[in-house]
Amino acid sequence: VTEDDGRVQVRRTRPLPPKPLTNPLQEGTSEKDPDEQAQQAASTSAAWDQPTTSRPPEEAPASIPGFREVPKTGVIYVMDQAARHGYTAASAHEWANLGQGSPETTKPKNWPTNIRKRLTEFVEKGVLNSELGPWNLKSIEINEENLHYGNPNGDLAMRSAVAKYYNDLYRKGKTFQYTADNVAIVGGGRLALTRLCCAMGNINLGHFLPDYTAYAELLSQFKTINSIPILLDPENNFRITLRDLRREIVGRGLSALLLSNPCNPTGQLIEGEDLKGWVKIARETQCSLVLDEIYSRYIYTQRMAPTDAHW
Repeated sequence: VTEDDGRVQVRRTRPLPPKPLTNPLQEGTSEKDPDEQAQQAASTSAAWDQPTTSRPPEEAPASIPGFREVPKTGVIYVMDQAARHGYTAASAHEWANLGQGSPETTKPKNWPTNIRKRLTEFVEKGVLNSELGPWNLKSIEINEENLHYGNPNGDLAMRSAVAKYYNDLYRKGKTFQYTADNVAIVGGGRLALTRLCCAMGNINLGHFLPDYTAYAELLSQFKTINSIPILLDPENNFRITLRDLRREIVGRGLSALLLSNPCNPTGQLIEGEDLKGWVKIARETQCSLVLDEIYSRYIYTQRMAPTDAHW
């Protein structure tokens, strides 16, 4: 409500309620009065008060000016709906989860052999009280060093430990060794990919179909990235040959290639000599490989027992 030159003006901030529908036969006409039409149209300018689609009340999008409704990928939508109907980690055994690629976890006694050996070592050193858990922290040190903002890339000691871990696994006897400068600690795979995309220039980036469904949505948010989908052939079990890989990179002018390895959802794995071929082609074509290895701890091959995943 405002007052101008002695006149009181009222500005409507909410739409008028819709006029009840009437029977044209009873009223004699089906046309609205022009003044009523204009008034109703003006009152609906606050579009955020009206849902754009018919949804259950609990799913109505948040009304925040300047923001769009972010769609959920299929798996996330399904899991969200399942949680609304009682799905929890504790009750997972009562459900048939056909959509989420979450590997089955078991009790510590059924964990991979090398993990159980490591737990035994910790018990012998007095770090842990038991191999079977539960394991609780007895204390957390608070000092001046950890009362400030942390490094955006993660704690230096932690990054150094991660670098050493990968050196021990993959760089033994090699000239180049990873350091903390090669490591960034992030709160999840999507954030890691987002940070990578923010650092990319104006490039053509290829990604495969099928692959993790969130890639297309993520890549669509970056105007500097020309996202190019590459369709995989089901006749070839959704694998791409090294020859076709080189042709796709060169023919489409790709500067980067994004993929999950092992692949979600096909389960295809690039390893050993095949992986060496990928690296060789990437170097020769100057194409960066962005490998999302979130499932790299759950790799099962014929030379291993089912309980001995790579760790």
